[in-house]
Amino acid sequence: NKRIHETVKAGRLGRLIGIHAILPWYRKDSYFQGPHGSWKGTWSMDGGGSLMNQGVHTVDLLQWVGGRIRSVVGAFDVFNHDIEAEDKTVAILKFENGALGTLATTTCAFPGLSRIFLLHGSRGTIHTEGHLLTWKLMEDDTGDEEREMLGFYGPKELQPEGQTVASDPMAVGSTGHVFHLEDLVDSIRDGRDPYVTVASATHAVEIINAIYESGRLGREVEIPSP
Repeated sequence: NKRIHETVKAGRLGRLIGIHAILPWYRKDSYFQGPHGSWKGTWSMDGGGSLMNQGVHTVDLLQWVGGRIRSVVGAFDVFNHDIEAEDKTVAILKFENGALGTLATTTCAFPGLSRIFLLHGSRGTIHTEGHLLTWKLMEDDTGDEEREMLGFYGPKELQPEGQTVASDPMAVGSTGHVFHLEDLVDSIRDGRDPYVTVASATHAVEIINAIYESGRLGREVEIPSP
């Protein structure tokens, strides 16, 4: 994701046109039950369902790579769980840079699949599904960069398939968390901003709240500029 971010910010995809993400995860009923699960999928304690709890990191990725979102049209409902908040959300996103995006999150997609992330611009396309599948840039006319990127981040042969966080909430990895914790400590010691700023984290929550508001009101909701 850092390499994708750097590539977009360098303008190598040209003008961004489409920024799309799908989070087709699955959660059993037991996830929302018992003393350790009763707060999940509630508005007051969880802040929402598949969008706020599971989807927040995908929303964060969309706005980190694509820039600020200026308006949303959203819809949500409960389909397959006995919970208060939603287990399926869809949204159309309008970015400040003019790109159009879509977002879908759910905890109803048995058995739980990898997140899909697709962005395309006037000079290229990048597509991931848990790992990198496509890295096509017009300036990479020999395909050397794509082969290099697929070698680093593409699907691995004979890789054993185990449970992932898409279906098992306890299967979450620690690598990304370690980076952010170390960066936060270093930012305090060095007196600098952390890699993920307060403004960036705040905007992800603004987007989610706007999607919920749009779904309740049945209309497009604008997100004011800071």
